[in-house]
Amino acid sequence: MSHEMFLVDPSPADRESIGGYFRRQGFLVTESGDAREAQAMVRDKFFPVILVDADIEPWGGTQFVEFARANSPRSEVILLTSRRSFDVAVGAYRGGALDVVFKDASEAQRLREQVDRAVRRAEARAAGESSLPADARSLMDEMLRRMVEMSQKVPATQSRLATMPKLRVRVAVVDHEAPVHEAMARAAAASEGGAMPIEAAHIPSGGAALDALSASPPDVVVVRDDLMDMPGAMLVSALEGTAPDAVAIVYRSPGPSGEATVFEKGSPVRFVRPLATPADLVREIGVLCERNAAAAGERQIMEVFRMEHADLIHRYAMLRARLEEAIRREAGE
Repeated sequence: MSHEMFLVDPSPADRESIGGYFRRQGFLVTESGDAREAQAMVRDKFFPVILVDADIEPWGGTQFVEFARANSPRSEVILLTSRRSFDVAVGAYRGGALDVVFKDASEAQRLREQVDRAVRRAEARAAGESSLPADARSLMDEMLRRMVEMSQKVPATQSRLATMPKLRVRVAVVDHEAPVHEAMARAAAASEGGAMPIEAAHIPSGGAALDALSASPPDVVVVRDDLMDMPGAMLVSALEGTAPDAVAIVYRSPGPSGEATVFEKGSPVRFVRPLATPADLVREIGVLCERNAAAAGERQIMEVFRMEHADLIHRYAMLRARLEEAIRREAGE
């Protein structure tokens, strides 16, 4: 019997290697190298097993794990990573991943074992052997998500959203030189009039950034690695307490050896190489702004939904907490 698998990985070489391995094991493997395309495929078709790379663009594998678990709760998701990162692993497990497997030939057997485990779990669900509290929780989450989506189409919701302040993505560029800021300022000007305008600020030093950003944290902090008064990574660490939700990019000045590191919650999650021009960096910033804008828009819609259905949300939260407790008891925790 052939089992279906969905492999989501930005690397053509890795897709060929991993996909080829599982095809030889008798799996039907569907592949994608883009998170947006993969999301649409998960919505349209059920895959018992999903393998996703931690660096899938544009949002990252941990967010894709959360999406897959929310939109296809019967699927089992395994995160693949080329770097050993505690934070990535924690994020994946919290998002509902079955396991996190390092991308290395020495891990091939473990990956196969985890895929086999995922298949068994998916088959158990199909046979009706899954946990009733877990199924109830998944159904509640899915129903709430669909209700929120449908509420967006109701004129009253649109009217209320129209009265709320227009959302903007705030980007702070910390650099004692001008090229990156000038490129970012042009991108911000081009975004005016769009669904989510970008507001760009230029700060010439780490010390000035500590003062300005602590008082008014931006959504994205873009920091030159070799600032005149401190290393860029030190500034990111210092800002973690005052702006924990801000995403940061620390970059080496664009050029032949240019590169950037993306930080989330103070820890590196992705590397960008090469970084030849300021425009390359601005494109990376644009991906983060797009992700931030989508999350902010969802939060705004949820806020309106809560205002209109406060009692329902309260009852949902109370019942979900009871289901979580029942699931822990079943697991013997």
